[in-house]
Amino acid sequence: WKGSAVVSNNTISENQAASCGGAYLETYDELIVTGNTITDNETPGSYGGLVVFGVESFTVSVSNNIISGNKAGYDGGGLFVGVYSIDVVGNTICGNEAGWDGGGLYVGAGSHTVEDNVIADNIAGGSGGGIYLGSNYASVTNNDITGNQALGQVDPEAAAMSATGGGAGIYLGWGSSAVTGNVISENTSSGDGGGGVHVMQGQHSLTNNTISHNESTTDGGGIYCGEGAAVRLYGNELEYNSAQYNGGAVWKHAGALLADNLGRPLPSPDSYNTYTGNTPDDIYYHVQ
Repeated sequence: WKGSAVVSNNTISENQAASCGGAYLETYDELIVTGNTITDNETPGSYGGLVVFGVESFTVSVSNNIISGNKAGYDGGGLFVGVYSIDVVGNTICGNEAGWDGGGLYVGAGSHTVEDNVIADNIAGGSGGGIYLGSNYASVTNNDITGNQALGQVDPEAAAMSATGGGAGIYLGWGSSAVTGNVISENTSSGDGGGGVHVMQGQHSLTNNTISHNESTTDGGGIYCGEGAAVRLYGNELEYNSAQYNGGAVWKHAGALLADNLGRPLPSPDSYNTYTGNTPDDIYYHVQ
């Protein structure tokens, strides 16, 4: 539609469709989605619960909704963002599933804010059990990201679109992001590393987060830094994370850069973040 719109205080539940099981919203102007309950919708395609599409330069806000129990065969189990700029604030996004990426929240290209949400117990067959970020820039602040899973079961037809199970809590793709003040805990990755956070590439900062009790069945129980990633780590608490192979707290690829908040190479041992009880080690530096 053209013109501003408010979608509020609805219950959208137990619907099925070939694509987008719950609500499909496309806007060319201001859009506010608030106070809705979007539950138990299902599709064999993408967009299980709510999808928002539109053009840039307009205000789009998704706030204070309950988005739970939705399922998508492909991407975006709970909420799929296809607009250039959006504020996702104060939502409960829990118990959703995606066959590919973004079990709870899938965010495409653009500049976005994800703040004060509870994102818990979501499952992605590929990457980003809680949050999948493929954006140019994102601010991810003060969220509770717990109990999510990335399974690494990639459909061969999705090989160009999906990674292999990284980032059960958060998957950070290209572009840049500021991940600040979040609780990222009890997430499990069964694929390409990063029980808490998987950083594929791009420039990202992780500041003042609690990253604890996450698990990877490969490398990087807390954080996995892939080839081409530049990651600033400062003031984080990395506690009781575990990896089956290396990097209980942090796994760094030889082609990645770890730095402090000012962009200086992270010292060894690291004095800018705290480490407690990670297994089998705190930081593992991969050597080619």
